[in-house]
Order: sequence, then C-alpha cells, then structure tokens
Amino acid sequence: MNDLILGTTLRLSRNLRKLPFPQHLNDIQKMQLTQELSNVIQQGTDFTPLYLNQLTQAQLYSLAERQIIDSDHAKSPNGKAVLCSPDQHLFVNLNCDNHIEIVCFGVGCSFESTYAEVRKWDEQFEKRFIYAFDDEFGYLSPSPAGLGTGLEASVLIHLPVLKENHGVFRTADFLLQMGFLLHGRYGNGNDAAGAFYSLTNRLSMGLSETESMENLSAIATQLARQEAQVETDYQRTEEAKNRAQKAVTFLCQADALSADDGIELLSDLRLAGAIGICPIIPAKKLCDLLDSIQPTTLLNANLQCMSVQELNHLRADWMRTQLHAAT
Repeated sequence: MNDLILGTTLRLSRNLRKLPFPQHLNDIQKMQLTQELSNVIQQGTDFTPLYLNQLTQAQLYSLAERQIIDSDHAKSPNGKAVLCSPDQHLFVNLNCDNHIEIVCFGVGCSFESTYAEVRKWDEQFEKRFIYAFDDEFGYLSPSPAGLGTGLEASVLIHLPVLKENHGVFRTADFLLQMGFLLHGRYGNGNDAAGAFYSLTNRLSMGLSETESMENLSAIATQLARQEAQVETDYQRTEEAKNRAQKAVTFLCQADALSADDGIELLSDLRLAGAIGICPIIPAKKLCDLLDSIQPTTLLNANLQCMSVQELNHLRADWMRTQLHAAT
C-alpha cells in the first residue's frame, strides 16, 4: 500500500512586514528585493541562485515541469529567483507568488522528515527577516488560501485501477467539499495521464501545520488503501497480466516514446511490479523518471537534441537504461 504514495511536497510561504506583495512591485523593485533576499539567505549556506530572467526557456519550463515554480513564472521571469540546495530536493523561491517560498520534496509519505527540513530553514530565515503576521489571520499572503500557517502540503499518489473504475471522480468531488484537491499531476483535471494524482490541502487557516499534515496523510493513506484493495482483485484477472506483460515488452522494444507514452508506460510498469510480473520500481526512481522524461527537462539535459523525434528516441533509451539500473 505504501508504495502507492510516491512523494511528499511541502511549500511554506512567507512575506515581509511593511513591504508590498510581489504582485504590487515593478520589475526593478522586485529585482532589487530579490537580490537583497538572495544575498542574506546565501550567507552561510550552499544554495545556488538561479535568476529566472537569466535562464533559457528550456531551463524555465523545466523548473515548472518539476513543480518548483508555477508555469506563470516561467512566462514572466523578471525580478524572480530560485535558490537550489546541492541535492536538488529543497528550493527557495524569491518574489514569485510570495516574497519567500520554501519548497521541499520528500520520498513517499514523509511529512515528518520533510516538515523538519522546511521548519529548520523557516526558523533560520525568521532570525534574518521580519515576517508579515497578524494575530487573527496568521501569516499574511496575497492569496486567501495562503493565510494562516502558509503551509501547502501535497502527496503524489498512483491510482490506476480507481481511475479505470471511475472511483477517482467520485472521490475528488467528495474531497473538494472537505477542503482537499485531488487532480491529475500530468494532464488536465481528473483525466490524469498515467493515473498519477496530486492530493493537496487547499486551506491553512484555522489549523496548525501538524493538523494539516495529519489530515492530508490520513486521506492519502485511505486512498492508497482503497487502491490496494481494488488492485488485489484486478491483479487476478487475465487483463491485468496481459497489460503488465505488454508494458514490459514495449519497454524492451520501443524505439521512441513521447512524454505521454512514457508516463503511461511507467504507470503500467508500477502496476506490473505490484502484480509480480517485473521488479518493483522504487518510489524515488519513479518520481525522478517522471520528472526527467518531461519535454523541456529532457531537452535541458540534452541540448544537442533539437527535434521532437530525437527527444522521443532519447527518452526510450533513457528509460530503459534507468529502469535496468534501478531494478
């Protein structure tokens, strides 16, 4: 069941007292503030600064594909920056939606360890900056959803059989009423490519950070339990075995793969691992592969590839090599 929850993402938003929100600053003001923030934060750290207006389009959209920044910031990069940790699991966004946003990625359902990392940096930053805080509303934000703790938590979860029997659609409507958003990580809405879904808390006001994460963890665990139950029934069917064997054969023989084909193939291979047709792909490797096969991320890593066809050939070879090494 636990292998269905592939990753955890925490985003902690903070804004500075007596300063306009980034949306009310012009490009020059944003760039000046970004430089000041970057200089202070980098003191005593090993973060690498990426000033968005100095990046190529491939680099910008790779950041968006990997869910580090929103795609809107890739389209309007002026005055914004991202500070990256050496192992690329923690990032600090400057003057995007908020003055400071700490983004941390964890493996599996790892709220406790991921939050400990986020909290460590938040405490360090709070010693250097005066945050905008209100006794009634909590940490202030330009978005009502960001008021309160300023913490947005999400998990990446794989629900292939629930998607097929339409259980996801009923569940998503129910969760929305409870303040949780279940949407496709790739693709649009509930029509999720590969049945990879993000489950996110929509509100942080009125709850502590711990309560928000505990609630989300409980919902994610329940979803994973439901998927595990239907997978147990599904894996006994001939259709499941044929689907799994087809995926393994296709991986071995495919000469080229589009990004969508790659996502669907990884979905089927994870399900094949659960059935026992092939080795189980470790959660971190699966998440890394899902990110690395995205179009601009793959292009950014292989700038000599200039055409879609070349990228599709490279994607097929890359997936085979990585999966062989991992399993």
